[in-house]
Amino acid sequence: MKLSSFWARGGIGRRAGLRIQWAKPVGVRIPPCPRKILKIKSKNLSLEININKLGQTEEEAEIKLLWNELVPYFEEAYKKFQAETEIKGFRKGKAPIELIKRQFGEQIEYDALDDIVNDVYQNLVKDKKINPLGTPELLNVDYKRNESLVFKIKYEVLPEIEISNYRDIEVEKIAHEVDDKEVKEEIKRLLVANSTYEEEDEVKNELYRVTVDLQGVDQNNLPVLGRRSENVVIELDDESVVDVLRKRLSIAKKGDEFIIELMVDNKPEKVKVGVKKIEKKNLPELNDEFASKVTNGKVNSVEELKKHIRSELQKWWEEYSELRFYDSIVSELVRTNDFVVPESLIEDFIQSMLDSERAKYPDGKLPPDFDEQLFRQKRRADAVFNAKWYVIKNKIAEAEGIEVTDEDYEKLAEEDSAETGIEKEKLVPFYKRSEHIREKLLNRKVLNFLRDKVKVIERIV
Repeated sequence: MKLSSFWARGGIGRRAGLRIQWAKPVGVRIPPCPRKILKIKSKNLSLEININKLGQTEEEAEIKLLWNELVPYFEEAYKKFQAETEIKGFRKGKAPIELIKRQFGEQIEYDALDDIVNDVYQNLVKDKKINPLGTPELLNVDYKRNESLVFKIKYEVLPEIEISNYRDIEVEKIAHEVDDKEVKEEIKRLLVANSTYEEEDEVKNELYRVTVDLQGVDQNNLPVLGRRSENVVIELDDESVVDVLRKRLSIAKKGDEFIIELMVDNKPEKVKVGVKKIEKKNLPELNDEFASKVTNGKVNSVEELKKHIRSELQKWWEEYSELRFYDSIVSELVRTNDFVVPESLIEDFIQSMLDSERAKYPDGKLPPDFDEQLFRQKRRADAVFNAKWYVIKNKIAEAEGIEVTDEDYEKLAEEDSAETGIEKEKLVPFYKRSEHIREKLLNRKVLNFLRDKVKVIERIV
């Protein structure tokens, strides 16, 4: 018997907020635990469910319905068939129900099994008698007419673990005091960013920028197809520029051509450099007018600009320190709690990464040469890390009674409303329906809770 429409309808549904396809579990297999037998209500009927623990992240549910529990489903199916079918000698929808049962009853019952399995499963999930991750696997369906229906479903679950060390971990937090040198370097960066340029014939110092064409060549200095870049602008005071290229360009003249060896894609490659344009960089004068211009009138003197820069740099360091601190908490908890992560949860995080990658391109389509398999391999470690933190975070929230409240949604909506201009009243209902937003808020609350529990080791940088 095929249950094709069972899958076509998405009968075995997805966990809210997850976009997961069924995958084989990973981890060490362990012997099944003793069965736990539950009595639940589905369509106002009692069901017997035997749940076997197959592994740390996998369960199998065996569900049994007796004949009297199936009859209400079948009666509904008979009536639907009666209403939609025209039988010779009767107008459409008017054939006696007993005739329908006698001639078509067995086939109607088999066809109804899809809906029965789907309805029972959905009720099990709704009543939280089972908590599957991803898309479960329907193992087999055993239907004996006038007796019973038995079917099995295998699915992944979150591991049953206890996170007990979150109050004892030591976490490093950096501290930094902005000094005069940093302020001076930031002022220099502002001066460079507001420079004007005038074209010259040769480079005389590092305050120049040079526009070049780059052409990869072979051992005979002949051009290599596909290894050309035109109009590349190189700032000679940029420390990220390769030394050998910067030194050669520091004595360049307009029209020069020369060949040097550079590391391209981690391999040495001969490159022909053609100097197309040389421009002198003229820095503006550091005065009160400049201070007002670069801050849009927030300050009106050089001294005020220095104080403003120091304040902004200090704010940046504090925010950076806070982010690093939270990252360290998460990393330490993931490192010190070893458990098997459901494969379907890992797949969900990889899929989210793929969605983010697609969003970078027009119409959300990846380039034809995009290697999705390689992308999945490279991002798997990150996905495992994120999946482990997801489990840990929710276990801590459960243990400490941390929940997302209406007040949390309203506070976030108020923050975002100030940035986006969208009315808070419109954001709140949208946020309450979003699993992503709920996870974001829960993550924030758990980290705020942990911030006050861990032992902080301060490191001055």
